[in-house]
Amino acid sequence: MLVTNISEFDAGEYIESDEDAIAYFNAMAETGDSTLQASLDDISKARGVIQIAAGEAGVGRETE
Repeated sequence: MLVTNISEFDAGEYIESDEDAIAYFNAMAETGDSTLQASLDDISKARGVIQIAAGEAGVGRETE
């Protein structure tokens, strides 16, 4: 029996610049499906939105 291991792909790991983010977003927008929201999530993670909000804006992520 052949077993194939597939690792989880995280596009955010490959977005290193604003140009990368723009190109990725434009490519996802061209598909016209639900991948657009996923691309925004990937870009946000890559850009460290949570860290920026916590560090520069002085706000944190609320948890219960």
